[in-house]
Amino acid sequence: MLTDGESTITRSFSSSSVGKGETITVNLDVVIRNGETFYLLEEYVPVGWTVIDANGGQCSPANRLCWVVISNAEDTTYTYTVQAPSSTGSYTFDGIYMFEGFSVSATTLGETSVDVIDQCPECDVDQDGFNAQNECCKGNDCNDLDPNVYPGATEICGNGIDEDCSGDDLICPSPSTVTRSFSQTSVCPNDTVAVMLDALPASVELDFLIEEYVPEGWTVIDDGGGW
Repeated sequence: MLTDGESTITRSFSSSSVGKGETITVNLDVVIRNGETFYLLEEYVPVGWTVIDANGGQCSPANRLCWVVISNAEDTTYTYTVQAPSSTGSYTFDGIYMFEGFSVSATTLGETSVDVIDQCPECDVDQDGFNAQNECCKGNDCNDLDPNVYPGATEICGNGIDEDCSGDDLICPSPSTVTRSFSQTSVCPNDTVAVMLDALPASVELDFLIEEYVPEGWTVIDDGGGW
C-alpha cells in the first residue's frame, strides 16, 4: 500500500476519448521523494491497441513496455504513443513499479481508462471559433450549425434561441404601460372629472411619449403639464 512520502509513478492521457484508429500519448510521471537510485516500471497496453512510439520502453510481448533505471534515478516523464483499435468501447491501461527499498510492487497511479468512440466529426462546422458540445469534440458550442450561437454571443430576448449557450433564452423585460383611470365614471353637465395616466416604463426605457385625446365638447381645465 502506498504511504505518504513514497516515490510515485503517475499515468495521464492526452485525451480520455479517441476516435477509432486515432492516436493518443500516455505520460508516466516519475517523482523521486526519498533519494532512491534505481527503479523498475512496467506498463501494459490494452489488447487491440498498437504501440506507435515506445520511447525506449518496448518489451515482450508487444503490449508490454518497461523502463529500468539502475543508478542516478531522478524525476522524469516517459511518454509513449499508441493507436486505438477499430472497435469502440472503454479500455483499461495497467502498470506496476518498484523503487529501491520497495518490498512489493505498486500499481501505477493516475488515469487508467480511455474510451474509443466513432470517428470525430468536424468540430467547428459553423467556423465561429468554438467547438461543438459533444463527447468527441468536448467543446461548449451548443449549436455548431449556427455561427451566431456560441458562448458569450449577444443574446436576443424572447426569440426562442439560446444564442450565448447559457441554457435558456433571455426573457424580455415587461413592456412599458400607461394606464388611465377617472376620479369618477359619471358626472353632471359642466362638472369636472380628474383623469389619471399612470406610466410604468420598462427598466430599459430612457424616455417615452404619451398622447391623450379628450372627447369633442369637453374642456381641459388643467392639462397637468401636457400640451
